[in-house]
Amino acid sequence: MKLLPKTQELWLCLGMAMGLAIGFTFIYAFRTEQSTSAPVRRPHYYRSHPAEDNATAVELYSKVRILCWVMTGPSNLETKARHVQATWTRHCNVVLFMSSVWDDGFPTVGLGTKEGRDQLYWKTIRAFQYVHQHHLEQADWFLKADDDTFVVLDNLRWLLANHTPEEPIYFGKRFKPFVKQGYMSGGAGYVLSKEALRRFVEGFRTQVCTHTSAVEDLALGQCMEKMGVQAGDSRDTKGRETFHPFPPEKHLTENLRHDYYYPTYSFYPILLVSVRESRLRVGVGGSREVGGPVRGLLGLVTLKTRPHGPMITSTVLGSAHQPCSTHSLQMVLLLLCGCCGARCPALSSPFPPVLAGPHEPAAAVANRSGSAG
Repeated sequence: MKLLPKTQELWLCLGMAMGLAIGFTFIYAFRTEQSTSAPVRRPHYYRSHPAEDNATAVELYSKVRILCWVMTGPSNLETKARHVQATWTRHCNVVLFMSSVWDDGFPTVGLGTKEGRDQLYWKTIRAFQYVHQHHLEQADWFLKADDDTFVVLDNLRWLLANHTPEEPIYFGKRFKPFVKQGYMSGGAGYVLSKEALRRFVEGFRTQVCTHTSAVEDLALGQCMEKMGVQAGDSRDTKGRETFHPFPPEKHLTENLRHDYYYPTYSFYPILLVSVRESRLRVGVGGSREVGGPVRGLLGLVTLKTRPHGPMITSTVLGSAHQPCSTHSLQMVLLLLCGCCGARCPALSSPFPPVLAGPHEPAAAVANRSGSAG
């Protein structure tokens, strides 16, 4: 009996998954065997941190509480936001998906804006105001990301553990034009301390900050500077970037020092092959295509990112800090879900986040009920 095209596609995906999983398993077994007879040598920048184990990750999870809000839209819920919901946001303490309209099923928070790139800063303003009103005491740090971004929360907590939420500071990939202290590019996401969030909201309440530009990240950076919020340095101890605004293939295949505008925009010097060598990555920008966040994960794996603590599962990493076979299987499954256009299953996490639903005003509920009737 001749197989249908869809069936052939599924069998191809299954074959790829099995092949990759077997390959990962053999690589892991080989490296684990090597590690029993040879000491593990870590780069210099690892040595300043405490022991790398799950106990540290658990401790940081409770001490460095991060609320993640993801900017999305109705047309992206199943193609992009669903992948984000099933993967890296499971390591957030609280998760919110911000859209232009309410969707109780996903769920998303409706911000009452239109869709389109010219609406990005309005959505950002209203999203942070919403978070400030409803979730301020549930977290210490507040991460904004797009629905095509991939973030390693364990590495982000590692970075933020050296700071307090009372500091007026925010972190991301730092650009320099138009703002004296620089501003954080939106591509890889950026994170505000609790005090920075308070000042941002206060800036609009007092009209010190206004909607002056549709360029979201630049306009937010201008407001941060006016409100005395410091643009933080998120590089590792060797001066290498941890937030990367472009899709992973751009960082892998292109010499960004010769890019048309990137050297002019980057606040810090662009180091030779710095992206390929630094293992403390926090965020990677995605593509505007289907599967953007999945490609972000693929890029992080290819770039040899070292997550501090469990990245996707609660499995204890081996002494050589290589993912175990279960970890690899789940990563492969996630990648193939994105490549085949299927819905990703929710991967296990030692710290299930609060998937915060919309705190819909009573008036809005009444209006929607009336219109439905």
